[in-house]
Amino acid sequence: MGFFVFITVGVALIYISATHINRIERTQVADIVYEKTPIKTIDDYYQLSRDVKSLAVSGKDDKQENYYMIYLPDEKAAHLYKNDEGKSKEEITNTFRANHPNRIIEKVNLGWYHDQPTWEITFKNNDNLWGYVLYSFNDGGEVSYIDNI
Repeated sequence: MGFFVFITVGVALIYISATHINRIERTQVADIVYEKTPIKTIDDYYQLSRDVKSLAVSGKDDKQENYYMIYLPDEKAAHLYKNDEGKSKEEITNTFRANHPNRIIEKVNLGWYHDQPTWEITFKNNDNLWGYVLYSFNDGGEVSYIDNI
């Protein structure tokens, strides 16, 4: 019984500390978004850590126009894009489904990879193995594809 309590408390502490960091980052990104961009409501948060760590949001301004903002915390740099300057999450998921029909999307992220805004789709294949594909935000071109991880 004591061992079970010990394991349960340990798992709870790990979960709380991991989500606490995520909440702090979300708050920091939201502060930047509301202070420095026309975005008034945040729809989604994203995090991508490939060659650099990036935090991103999608949201709308007061005219309901869609924007994406990608923040690079180590560089303290932010990049703002109107929806029509690149591919939307819906367009990228449609592209993925058309090109990889037997893959199941697990998660979609937006971030920074090789000095450009990039969408990442994490998926599972027919063998229940993981993979991911990176797409250029700008033109939707496939940047990288890895399967069977």
